[in-house]
Amino acid sequence: MADGIAQSLVMTAQLQLAIKLLSMSSNELPVEDWKTQTPGLDELPAGERDPLDVAEEATEPDPDHPPWFPSTESPLPVLAEIPDVWVFGNPPQARANRHAYPRLQGTTKDALWLLRALRQRARTYEKVVQAVVDARPALGVTLDPTTIQPVALRSIAEAVGMHESTIERVAQGLRFQNLHLLIGLTKQGKKLGFTKL
Repeated sequence: MADGIAQSLVMTAQLQLAIKLLSMSSNELPVEDWKTQTPGLDELPAGERDPLDVAEEATEPDPDHPPWFPSTESPLPVLAEIPDVWVFGNPPQARANRHAYPRLQGTTKDALWLLRALRQRARTYEKVVQAVVDARPALGVTLDPTTIQPVALRSIAEAVGMHESTIERVAQGLRFQNLHLLIGLTKQGKKLGFTKL
């Protein structure tokens, strides 16, 4: 630096985990490890509402756009694998899939931080997919995503207000579903392409 003072970003364990979460597919999430290593983190009993859902819905500025679809609903037919994000409608909209989120509850500061980090991951996935389908609406109905023109990483990063490196991380683990199939993102130089999963 010009003034000779070195600056560095302190990589706390929580920051490292938040970054790592963005690049992990939902089936890679180490839920069992978290439950044994994080005091106050437990399974949410079947049929019980997530307290974080209740808290978020109470402060949600747009009642037509809650944090998740209700867990008993699905806007698309269920495929063999669970997508992180659904893409449906005309024009296509992206919504995070509640079924891809582990049903956990937390009673300690660390447990609640982890649950909020997972929610932030879901929101980030939703924003990235929405930016992608805004740029390539045909992804909402395509039977062959490889025929869709790649989209520039920079344009997606600008649309969601994130760094390109964050979009690259997201592309590693994210899966979204349209009416017909599960789609993944592939980095192709400075662009994102699409693949059938």
